[in-house]
Amino acid sequence: WCSPLNAISISQAIYEELCSLDPENCDYYTNNRDNFKEELLNLHNTFTEIVENAENKTVVFADRFPVKYFTEEYGLSHFSAYHGCSAEAEPSASKIAELANKVNSEKIKGVFYIEFSNEKIADIICEETNCEKYLFHSCHNVSKSDLENGETYISIMNKNAENLRKVLN
Repeated sequence: WCSPLNAISISQAIYEELCSLDPENCDYYTNNRDNFKEELLNLHNTFTEIVENAENKTVVFADRFPVKYFTEEYGLSHFSAYHGCSAEAEPSASKIAELANKVNSEKIKGVFYIEFSNEKIADIICEETNCEKYLFHSCHNVSKSDLENGETYISIMNKNAENLRKVLN
């Protein structure tokens, strides 16, 4: 779901199910699906433009790594403190040093952390490399205040785009 093109496929499946369950309102669902698809395509174009014009095409996640489809979609090299999303393991000191070396050797301007992270690993790497840390929201979770403030998948992913632009340029 962090890939806007995957989100199009997911929303299409939801649309089809809604129309089958509630055919009287299928026109309403069609309009919403079409509008959402347009927003997702705009988002996809934004990410494509950011990566195509990037000085660097490597991202470092000083956290768990739930955005594999995203990095594959846009041709980004990626390195992370954790192999995947598991909360069962902690990265070793050598893994953190490896990420800091990657940041320094490739002159990466920032490292990412995900929502609800304690940000400790990002802080360590930033302290060692003098780079910045940025949120890359995996869209797995939103806080109550995010919901109350009207955050949506599109608004969250637009913030991800802003942060990606800062790191890659």
